Amino acid sequence: MNSLAQLYFTDKDLKVRLGNIHKDFDDDFRKETQIALKKLMESSMEIQVQDLIGSDRWQHNYARTFYRHGYRYRDLLTQHGYISKIKVPRISSGKINFNCFKAYKQRSSSVDSLVLKMFLAGVSTRRVKEVLEPLLGNNCISASSVSQITKSLNEQVNKYHARNLSDDYIYLIADGVYFNVKNPINKKRRCVMVVYGIKSNGLRELIDFELAPHGEGEASWERFFNRLYHRGLKAIP
Repeated sequence: MNSLAQLYFTDKDLKVRLGNIHKDFDDDFRKETQIALKKLMESSMEIQVQDLIGSDRWQHNYARTFYRHGYRYRDLLTQHGYISKIKVPRISSGKINFNCFKAYKQRSSSVDSLVLKMFLAGVSTRRVKEVLEPLLGNNCISASSVSQITKSLNEQVNKYHARNLSDDYIYLIADGVYFNVKNPINKKRRCVMVVYGIKSNGLRELIDFELAPHGEGEASWERFFNRLYHRGLKAIP
């Protein structure tokens, strides 16, 4: 009777069953992708070791200077999920910088890039973990790891604010942009001073921006423009 009942279902049942099929397919596809990726990384490392030694396993080569020295195992978080017990070849002396991942790194660069994109899109460090778990698996990444990844943006932002400026703009547009910033106590309105430049070809470029803690008063704009001037933006009114 149960087998016969499964042959008859309503439109509502069809949607539920299709949803279950999609979920099962996604889970199976993720598992098979992880297996294939693991085999690909292990094969890549074996080839790299073979090229370094100059001979295949069990092949005699008296001119070799490196020898195989067993294996070690490591785990890696990738954009396709968490891959455990990756078989990493070892050599008798020295170490190899494998091409498929960096030494001592627990995440692939693609995961770091995904976290940064989510953070820049406005997802908080705590919510990033919640969003990534359906994609990469449970306990894939901690909030502290997300915070550590996002700190890499500080160096890029500092370089942006310190770069030399060209002086080929025909128009400058300066304005104060206000945002509502939330904190655990209250919500505060903050001002960011922004300067755009328009070039002769019509291209508009963000020259720089700066937080104005005390609002966009004359003194704030004067300090901001003075810094832009010393970085190469001479045509400031």
